[in-house]
Amino acid sequence: MNLILVGRVQLSNYNLNSYNNVELRIRDTKNAFLELVKKKHFTKIIIADSSNVEIFTSKEILEIEEKYQIKIEQQVYFSKDHIDKNGGIKSASELVNIHKVLSDSKLLLGSDSFYKITPRYDIVNLKHIIEMSSDYSNFYFDFHFPPFSKIQKILVTSIFKESVNKIITLNLEDCLNFLDEPNGIYIEHLMFDLLRKSKRKYLKCEFPIINTISGTTGVQSSMNYFGIRDFFSKMGLMAFTTID
Repeated sequence: MNLILVGRVQLSNYNLNSYNNVELRIRDTKNAFLELVKKKHFTKIIIADSSNVEIFTSKEILEIEEKYQIKIEQQVYFSKDHIDKNGGIKSASELVNIHKVLSDSKLLLGSDSFYKITPRYDIVNLKHIIEMSSDYSNFYFDFHFPPFSKIQKILVTSIFKESVNKIITLNLEDCLNFLDEPNGIYIEHLMFDLLRKSKRKYLKCEFPIINTISGTTGVQSSMNYFGIRDFFSKMGLMAFTTID
């Protein structure tokens, strides 16, 4: 199975984050990556940094590949801010970065689908989620449970599964025009909108349990997504695949 991790260790909004030390962010990204590799769920992994910072040396990658019998592709590039139609600055969407990574990848050439996990996130029940989604080309979670999911139309983007072709054939200009971060329109809203015309098949699955290091503060924390969301997700009301 394939996994991509797209992050940014060198921050552009430096003054808005207390967790802005590049070396610390590299260290924490490495540690989370190694913990993920140890679980042996994935055979091909892309780790990419959009601030043009190398996370692992070539020697380190070879050592990890040999030890865990996996293939790793590291991509480093600089993702510039985009200027929106009104002349304002809009940061590059995470989805745009995923598109670039997949388009440039040699490792995933010819692959049908991939999982995406946010770097430095530990999905505690990842094994269960993979088991429930392995037969499908895409797999998502609504962020809200019914009836709020009909009002606040956003998806969980810390983990999802999607087809490679679906991402690389996106119209990126339309995606960027849809985003409006100053007014609270983020990738979670965009992903929901991209699936609006697709027929959903809901599945009974645990909701993701996430332990993470905050990208803003650097504090270890558990994201408060579980509890009642897990109840509704296990009832088959939050996790879904699409039938196009």
